[in-house]
Amino acid sequence: MTETTFRSMVELQLTETESFLRVLHVDDDDCFLKVSKQILEMEGKIKVETAISVYEALENLKLFQYDVVVSDYEMPGKNGLQFLEELKKIPNNPPFILFTGKGREEVAAKALNLGAFKYLNKYGDPETVYTELTSSIQQAADSAKARKTASIKVKHSSTQSLKRQVTPLSY
Repeated sequence: MTETTFRSMVELQLTETESFLRVLHVDDDDCFLKVSKQILEMEGKIKVETAISVYEALENLKLFQYDVVVSDYEMPGKNGLQFLEELKKIPNNPPFILFTGKGREEVAAKALNLGAFKYLNKYGDPETVYTELTSSIQQAADSAKARKTASIKVKHSSTQSLKRQVTPLSY
């Protein structure tokens, strides 16, 4: 683990109570990650942690919770779809956005069928691309939060219903 990665992991831990979206961005192009991180963090509503491989991302996911995962498709070792399959095995996994230069329809279709929140092309007008990515990150986080809230309400409702059904024992 590089010093930069360790430092940013520590920063992420120290600022967990702040109100921002925690995003794990995975891409094998370190320069692209640095630029993306800078752009996404400009408004101060998103905190980006980066990983240059699926392996590094999975290690980060063991240590930290993220609101959204953004991943490239084509990477050495495992590709973005294989990463998504691994991510789905993790309980309470964050929403996944495939952010790639591979514009093939079959990749997009497979990503969405595997449960990706969205498929975005990372090439094009930078302002348009990052506006769409930022918006998608917010939508994915909002959707996950709504699902989690609904799940908690259902569990609470089920517990209350169960309590009403239990009759006291008389001795």
